[in-house]
Amino acid sequence: MNQMLNWSPDLQVGNATLDRQHRQLFEISQQAGRCALEAGTQADSHFHLLLNDIAVLFDRHFNDEENFLEQNASPNLEAHKAEHDHYRTRLTDLLCEASIGHIDRQGLYRLTCDYLCDHLQKTDQADLTGRHPQPAAAGNAASETA
Repeated sequence: MNQMLNWSPDLQVGNATLDRQHRQLFEISQQAGRCALEAGTQADSHFHLLLNDIAVLFDRHFNDEENFLEQNASPNLEAHKAEHDHYRTRLTDLLCEASIGHIDRQGLYRLTCDYLCDHLQKTDQADLTGRHPQPAAAGNAASETA
């Protein structure tokens, strides 16, 4: 297994919500790395909890990021969405396999590492850094603090 990935302030994109979610993804990836080294029934439970946490965070994060890019008229929006769809598909595959008892702890860790190394450090940095968000609507203020 590769060395665990760590959050760095250099990875900030300048949007508090997205930066917080990115930090959470690093934390979950570290947990997935530890889970990949575990064995037994407790490790299976840990895997299922992490898989659920990642599914919830990916869904929220991808939607927030796509909305941010759309609000800022990003020319790369469709390509960015396509990358998100790729990670959604990989996550769905892990969820389906887990539902029939195939626990792929290494696969879960690889998914988070691939996302953080390929998408966050390359695509997000190119598409998000330096963009200025539109004024938040009243309904979005709560998501900034959530």
